[in-house]
Amino acid sequence: MSNVFELISDGEEMSENHQQTIKDKELVERIKNGDATAFEELTNVYKEKIYQMALSKTRNTEDTEKLTWDFFANVKIFYNHGSRNE
Repeated sequence: MSNVFELISDGEEMSENHQQTIKDKELVERIKNGDATAFEELTNVYKEKIYQMALSKTRNTEDTEKLTWDFFANVKIFYNHGSRNE
């Protein structure tokens, strides 16, 4: 897996422009280096997008909230304990 955005299903693009893509890559690098602030920034940037995408699939707010936070928990686990040999 080359970056956090490959965890998103349906091939949806998370970045709408080149500048955001660069920012995203920088955040991912900071997360990989253990920067908790970067993970918080990533969560703040994408939580609404992830939530809306999940809600469109589940149509249930309780399930959507759980899926959204599970997604970010899995991202954090991956970068804290996953392979860093990319």
